[in-house]
Amino acid sequence: MVYYALLLPPFLMIAPIMIFGRKLVVFNPTTNQRRIIPREKKLAVEKHRAINIVFDPSKSDHYMIVCVLVYDKKEFRFKVYSSETGVWSETGVTFRKRGVRYYFERGVLWNGGFHWVSKSSGTLCFDLDNLCLRTVIPHPQNPSSEWCHICFFGESGRHLYFIGLDKSDATLIKVFSLKRDYSEWVVKHCIDIAPLITLYPSMVVDDYEPIYRERFHLDMPCFVVDEKEKETMPVISIEGKLIAYEINNMTVKEFAKVDFGDLSKGRALNYDWQAAYRHTETLACV
Repeated sequence: MVYYALLLPPFLMIAPIMIFGRKLVVFNPTTNQRRIIPREKKLAVEKHRAINIVFDPSKSDHYMIVCVLVYDKKEFRFKVYSSETGVWSETGVTFRKRGVRYYFERGVLWNGGFHWVSKSSGTLCFDLDNLCLRTVIPHPQNPSSEWCHICFFGESGRHLYFIGLDKSDATLIKVFSLKRDYSEWVVKHCIDIAPLITLYPSMVVDDYEPIYRERFHLDMPCFVVDEKEKETMPVISIEGKLIAYEINNMTVKEFAKVDFGDLSKGRALNYDWQAAYRHTETLACV
């Protein structure tokens, strides 16, 4: 059984990884077990950029931790921890960002690789079997130089999805699925959000400026594809609530209200895809 969890500070939690102070902890909420992971040794010039966990219970009870380090503000290096061996490994892999920001804190496990998306350059894939980087996967074709807003990037129904808006004032969301051979992104759906805007006027940005931001609040914590039930539902975060929009019959269901309380101070009152983490129930030991 798979769940999605929305997580907030005060601690950083990346899937079942938590960082308390300088301790790295893997936690299984099903069994309430936790394990302190020894921190990898790094050079004085290196800084942590992100830590991701790789866990697929359908293949193994063991997991990997992929640590992305920044070297000299220009170069990324990758180190990997294996729960099977209990040691960190130097991969020797380096990557220069060239001014492009990748969402290294939100990697996606799919097709034997770990994937990080950027807004303008494409998708970076780390091959977990060979501990190497694959060629950068270009974004889906877009008339503009870059996608205005990435609504969602993640796996659902055994497919990797990229969902975005190509213009700041667009009301048509484009849903792409990546072929397993990485040859191209295929258009799966085009979702018209105009009916949702009519139902939820708060989606419209009050102080909209085309040069600086999007016209609509359109944050998508997850994208649910249920091939058995033939349902496809983007879950959209609207101020104070989460809604599911079944695109085949164009029905809307409000399934959760969110009380941000004091945690909302200084934060946007919506959750995006970077704030939703997949939770798979497992009895595996950490």
